[in-house]
Amino acid sequence: MSSMYIGVMRNLRHELYGESVFTSFRTFNGQVYGLEEHFKRLYEAVRNVYFMKTLTYSQFFNYFCIDVEDLFVNRYQNHYIRMTIFLDQVNSNLNQKSFGLCDLKMNTSVKALGVTRTSLRLKTYPSPYSKNYIPIKSGSYFQNLFFRRKGIEQGYDDILFTINDEIVEASTSNIMFQKENEFFIPAGEYFLQGITIKLFKEYCKFNSFKIYELDIKKISIKDYDQVFLLNSVQGLVSVKSIDDDEFIVDHSRALYDHFFKFCEETYVE
Repeated sequence: MSSMYIGVMRNLRHELYGESVFTSFRTFNGQVYGLEEHFKRLYEAVRNVYFMKTLTYSQFFNYFCIDVEDLFVNRYQNHYIRMTIFLDQVNSNLNQKSFGLCDLKMNTSVKALGVTRTSLRLKTYPSPYSKNYIPIKSGSYFQNLFFRRKGIEQGYDDILFTINDEIVEASTSNIMFQKENEFFIPAGEYFLQGITIKLFKEYCKFNSFKIYELDIKKISIKDYDQVFLLNSVQGLVSVKSIDDDEFIVDHSRALYDHFFKFCEETYVE
């Protein structure tokens, strides 16, 4: 016999509608590469989602982030940290248009992580998002998780979204292709380019590597040598296949180690 819970619904908007914004990152030996970029991205999301156009970064930082390094980053050497901001009130009125910092609350979650030394198999799916998609990291990840599970059911590790047969991104990661000594990332404004991609662009500039943004057709992915997923939690992760196309896997993790050595020397004081 199935069990059923009957209780009082807490009319919190982030629970009812998935209305929240967040950033997530990983500490490497107690440091976060590009931490201020995460704070700034979260700040811009708060301004846009909650219509706080006059909110300054200093006001936001002093209210939410001023103690984050001492309380979380410096205490947890190799951990996943997620900072989620949501409305801390029982008013679920969808017509509410005015918000203030006092209406918001930040939840910070922490989880220990090991070093990722794996390679993934991806399954392509048409993206559920249109070209009107606004690139904000919101708490509503239903579409991403739903399609990832569909890929897992078919024996893959993750999914790779496409729009009109052009490569976009994985469920929670950006994607990057490599051919010989050149790197390629999808162009367009239809997805959020993560902070790790920004750091990797700076890494390429510092090392005089060429990196391009271009429209990458699904049919052309077989022309590349290696493929990587990039995000702020796992860093760089090798992709061993997309659908039926196989790729070289960097078992030595030379690129991974070299990239994060650059980040450590550049972004850690």
